[in-house]
Amino acid sequence: MNKKITDICSKTMLYGTPIFYFLMAVAFYLRTYDSCQIKITICQIGGTILLTAFLIKLLEKWKNPFPPGSFHLLIPVVLVLISTIFSASISPLKNGFGTMDEFLRRIFYIALFFVIISEFRDEKSQRRLLNWFLAGAFISVFYGIIQFLDTRFYPPNPAVGLDPFIWRQAFGTRIFSTFGNPNFFGDFLLLAAPVILSFAFVKFSKFLIIFYIMTVFCIVLTYSKAAWIGYSAGVIAFSFFAVAFLFHGKKETIRKIMFGMSLAVFAAMVLGVLVLTLQRVDSVRFRTVTWLGTWEMFNRVPHPDSYLYDRSPLKWKSSVRKAIHPLIGTGIGSFKAVYPAYRRPEIIQLEGRSNTESDHPENEFLEVLYDEGIIGFGFFILLIITFIVAAVKRLKTVPPQSKFIIHGLIGFSSGIISQLAHNTMCVSMRFVSSGVIFWFALGMLGVLSLPQIPKPKVEPVSRKPQFISAIQIAVIILCLYFVKYFYGFFLADKFHNIAIFHSKRGEWSAALENYRTVIKYNPDYVMTHYFMGNVYNDRWASGDPERVIEKYEDVIKLAPNYVQIFMQMGTVHSKMGRWDDAIADYRKYQRLDPVFERAYPSLGMAYAQLGLWKEAENTFKRYIARNDWYHYYLWLVNKDMKGYLNGVKTNILKPDAWLGLGNIYYAQKKMFAAETMYKKILKDIDPNNAEALRNLAVLYEKTGRPDRAQNILNRIIKNNPTVPSRRPQ
Repeated sequence: MNKKITDICSKTMLYGTPIFYFLMAVAFYLRTYDSCQIKITICQIGGTILLTAFLIKLLEKWKNPFPPGSFHLLIPVVLVLISTIFSASISPLKNGFGTMDEFLRRIFYIALFFVIISEFRDEKSQRRLLNWFLAGAFISVFYGIIQFLDTRFYPPNPAVGLDPFIWRQAFGTRIFSTFGNPNFFGDFLLLAAPVILSFAFVKFSKFLIIFYIMTVFCIVLTYSKAAWIGYSAGVIAFSFFAVAFLFHGKKETIRKIMFGMSLAVFAAMVLGVLVLTLQRVDSVRFRTVTWLGTWEMFNRVPHPDSYLYDRSPLKWKSSVRKAIHPLIGTGIGSFKAVYPAYRRPEIIQLEGRSNTESDHPENEFLEVLYDEGIIGFGFFILLIITFIVAAVKRLKTVPPQSKFIIHGLIGFSSGIISQLAHNTMCVSMRFVSSGVIFWFALGMLGVLSLPQIPKPKVEPVSRKPQFISAIQIAVIILCLYFVKYFYGFFLADKFHNIAIFHSKRGEWSAALENYRTVIKYNPDYVMTHYFMGNVYNDRWASGDPERVIEKYEDVIKLAPNYVQIFMQMGTVHSKMGRWDDAIADYRKYQRLDPVFERAYPSLGMAYAQLGLWKEAENTFKRYIARNDWYHYYLWLVNKDMKGYLNGVKTNILKPDAWLGLGNIYYAQKKMFAAETMYKKILKDIDPNNAEALRNLAVLYEKTGRPDRAQNILNRIIKNNPTVPSRRPQ
């Protein structure tokens, strides 16, 4: 029984792991809200199954599963694992939106590393793993070429093109293949490209050379500056390894060739990045401002009024907690929940709105440092250094005839360097398609750095304690539970997509039914709670006001700074006549997003409803100043005077800001000031603005100037006979 169980577990890992990496490269599903949710599900379910096989075999054999000499490789991995567990334990946001999502992914990455280093000890199994990985890469590259042809020679949706899928040309001329995003696709290829190139030198394979050219072509066509920089870093690293450890008899010639190639690639990269920067300078500004906001986060602990302040087991009020905060961080997965409070207005302006798509620092090292502190960051750096050093040491001692080991070590070392360079300017590592292959590369470096150990024909049978069988049964039960649980996440994303379809059509009951199904499968799906609140807000039937507030409060529990949540709550409280609550909500929202235009008149009118005229007046003045600043900044960015002047006319000189301020003056009986505001609209913005004319007519009547009032009324009737003439509103 002992041998049968271990054989089943071994085969599950030896054959399941290669298929896992193949599917991670090629899988996508367009009927879920996130087209690459299927990759997350494969990581969760596949990781669960492989981890279960690893644990059952470990318990069955009851001995160290790792090869001799691997202790130095396991130390940094175990330290990262300990940091992950500790960081999750202190995080103030232990839910699916924050900590649990990042925590589970890290656990699966490390579990897969353990599987690779414990099971793939001989060249045959390592080749199988590598071939499946490269097969997945080839399919994704081939599909990338199809997308290139589709974007150049076929019209956009809804026309039919070479790419048969609905997401065709989703990023214009940029290709994204099976990854749903050009940056994620580029990150994957940056690791694959040096591996392909390295093995192409084994027998100068024409297929691999063509494959490599196709891969580089796809990297270029992502039009990602970070990917181009990462590629040049990979080429330089590969050149160094090739000169040092390949072509020993022709080292001087190869050194010159590699140096020339590196120089050419670097020069092309600099030129290409410069051209792309001039075309899309906003992406550079975006990252610069994001890093500045991140730096502010490092230097602050949560404000005493913050939702995060009292939620960590190591209380923020404690002087000890504050002192050790730089060392231990805030908690894994906490960055994206906290960051919106530090997102700078320039980012909101660059993107046109405040959204959830920029809740990472665009730098993996910064996010690790914030989440896990200096200690966790140190473990992460130690992990990288340990495996690169191990690869170099192995390359110095491995015999020249061990070509698979040599080329594998060179390829994966260069790939990791390339990927890490990319992730100093990109968010990719936080997504499973990139995180999985990073740890896959570490696993391959690990097994290739160790001596090859063929599988023994007869393994000694070990005696396990009697209670182990009960633990194994418990592990299997937990495996089945988590497979079902994670499949529920996939279903939740699918029903979320259906619910959005019904919401857009105004089919409120059907939308709510599907949203409830989402929450059944994934209670922490924060976007679903938010959208449910929006549906109740739009429907506004009996009992809906209370339901809206309940849903929005659920959102705040999961994500304290979630996009527009306080704006929405303020709108609902205004509709309910709860003006004090509305004012508090609007002010909270403006702390997160001072750019959003509608927040200013909403807050100003809420003050007016309570007779807080001075506050209302100041709010509308800030509204006018906001418009002025917003479009002056656009001019500074774009240097487009014609566009700026048009923007001034249509946005800075918007009638609603001046109307609101005029109405506030009128309510305070500041008639001259109100008259000035209304006249400004008619003189500088819109001479036929109906509301300004109507309000001015009422003001003239109120101040004893009936002739002027009648002239204004005649203009109103001439322009539009149906416009009523009443007091300012």
